[in-house]
Amino acid sequence: MATKAFEDYFAGKSVLPGDQIIAGDEVLVLRSGTVFKAQPAPDFAFSEMEGNAVETAIVTQNVFVPIEGILVVNLLSTTFTFAANDFTYIGPNRLHVAHLFAGMSVAKVGGGDDRYEIGIFVNGLQVGQGMLAGCSTSVVAYIQCSSYYTLQTNDVINFHIRNLDSTSNAVVQSAQVGVE
Repeated sequence: MATKAFEDYFAGKSVLPGDQIIAGDEVLVLRSGTVFKAQPAPDFAFSEMEGNAVETAIVTQNVFVPIEGILVVNLLSTTFTFAANDFTYIGPNRLHVAHLFAGMSVAKVGGGDDRYEIGIFVNGLQVGQGMLAGCSTSVVAYIQCSSYYTLQTNDVINFHIRNLDSTSNAVVQSAQVGVE
């Protein structure tokens, strides 16, 4: 049986006509000379919260804690589950990175000004760099951050906050968080 080199067989076929994945499509990935079958449909998860008044308790200064309040799922592919503000990736180990993102409006509980930082966590460890902003009881801060991460089966993704200046609690009033 005659064989062709990958480059010869796929020459000029690097862009999908119309740039759209169609149901039933299959995707092949060439990595280090080996061809792998990959999932053509994107993995995605998106949840949000609006009008939250539940305080997130900050017991120790400069230590991340999970945000309080109830995120509501807006979109979720079959490769994710969602419970208790956590996304769990249940798809196969990914060959490419996913974009993890979070945006939140944060108010300080009590007087004065403090700086709060949000971070994205996978399996209890922060991924990427968090973002911070100053806020008070009268000034609500908007903080967003994002990171890229190659998801593996059973990875748990969640979002945390910390107070860099004191142990004053925070209220995450609104949030949009997800994976794409």
